[in-house]
Amino acid sequence: HTSWCAAVERQASAGAGVGDATEVARRRGLSREAREGWLKVVEAEGLGDALGSSAEVLADAAEAMARHTAAFRLCPRDVGAAKEAWTVFEAALARLEEAQELKTSLLDDLKWMLWNGAWHAANKAAEEDEDEEEEKLDEEAEAALFGEGYPGSQDDALMDLVRFLRHSL
Repeated sequence: HTSWCAAVERQASAGAGVGDATEVARRRGLSREAREGWLKVVEAEGLGDALGSSAEVLADAAEAMARHTAAFRLCPRDVGAAKEAWTVFEAALARLEEAQELKTSLLDDLKWMLWNGAWHAANKAAEEDEDEEEEKLDEEAEAALFGEGYPGSQDDALMDLVRFLRHSL
């Protein structure tokens, strides 16, 4: 829900797509409920002690990735907002790695689930605005913007979903 919320908010701010005020409010509510639900499950399952603050940090990472993909994929592109959100995402991942509360393989799968889920939402939302599509940056330009470790933007919603599912199994 967080990724869809970011996409709809982005479209609303640009006056495009399905991002009317009612839909933005609905998506914000769903996003908030999803975050609260995630934290309740962590607590109810007795994982609060094991995960410590990692549950909150993971929720923050999901929000940052959602904002990153929406700002970078949806028109008009906002490179500054995309860079800021990418920096927040990287910092959240670094905090998770430092906490060592999650196995490296699990953290890697979670990272790619967040990445692909957010790109899926942004790309599906972009299908609404195909007449306003901006030119895709090449890998070198993206690396210059976001750093050498940037995996590269995506533009195929179906493949994003396939990749998300692959990392969730």
